[in-house]
Amino acid sequence: MVTPEALGQKIFPIFPPPPLFFTFSTLVMALLVTDSRPLCTEVHFQDDENMDSDPEMIIRLANSLKDLLSVCKVDTILSCPASTRHQGPKNEGEGPARTLPPPPQARQFDIRSCGANDLNFVEREELFSMFEVSMKEQYLKNWGWNPMEKRNELFHPMSRFLCLYEREEEAEAEAEAEAEAEVSTIPADADIAVEKEKEKEKIDVAGGSTVFQSTAAIAASGSNSNSNSTNRRRKCVAYTMFRFEWDDEEEPEYPVCYCYELQVSPSVQGCGIGKHLMKSLVKISNKLHLWKVLLTCFVSNESAMNFYKSADVGFGVDVNSPHKADYEILSDKPTLR
Repeated sequence: MVTPEALGQKIFPIFPPPPLFFTFSTLVMALLVTDSRPLCTEVHFQDDENMDSDPEMIIRLANSLKDLLSVCKVDTILSCPASTRHQGPKNEGEGPARTLPPPPQARQFDIRSCGANDLNFVEREELFSMFEVSMKEQYLKNWGWNPMEKRNELFHPMSRFLCLYEREEEAEAEAEAEAEAEVSTIPADADIAVEKEKEKEKIDVAGGSTVFQSTAAIAASGSNSNSNSTNRRRKCVAYTMFRFEWDDEEEPEYPVCYCYELQVSPSVQGCGIGKHLMKSLVKISNKLHLWKVLLTCFVSNESAMNFYKSADVGFGVDVNSPHKADYEILSDKPTLR
């Protein structure tokens, strides 16, 4: 039997035979260098039973993803039709004619996917404020109000967010409208007082005249400029907070997408934003092979309950929901056990 060492001596009689591991590693490096195929930068999911057979792998993979929108093919721009919720009633019957506001225009929003650690302090306060305005009364009725506990839940390290922001054009138009509204609401007496104070503080200077603004005028102009600069910052008008976790903490069996919060600013309600966010969660859940989308809703919150159970959203009371409780568990697949 010819050993590799002896074979090396016959081929290279002068030099010692190269080690076997060296020649093998050299061959591998040569193949890697000559392989010009691009690296895979996108996660591909196969619709087979292998994904469903390992729930732990599913939930670990879901929590490892950074860009959910591109991986799950969710649109990053949302175009909403005009809302008719805030329009005044039409003039019917007798009585003085009423001036109705102009019809609202269609609006566009940018959708951002992020984690709790991606939000800065200002953004966190903005999201929590939306939740507090909308849900504080419901918590006082049912479970009690504990803002610190809710902050910890909302901004948990495993929390994921889909946030909607006004597009640049929409934000600028709204900022201009708010600035005009502020100017129109200044009392006439205040304008007269400021003008009189300005006249008193005019002094003549050699070679010309210099007008010194009063303290009140400077404060008024400063407050307007500050408000305009703040309004120019794009604000979040809606968001949903969710996590990829197990269906049961004590007896985990299936990985689910649990929706903890869905908040929509009153200024954009009626545009279909809430429905779009819930549809996006269902799409993400199906793409990642999660069992179902779950959420908890207070029984006393009738408007939210009707929204989730509507035909547009399609959620129902889950089979695992408790009976005779102050809340119900809803899901997109309510009959799936």
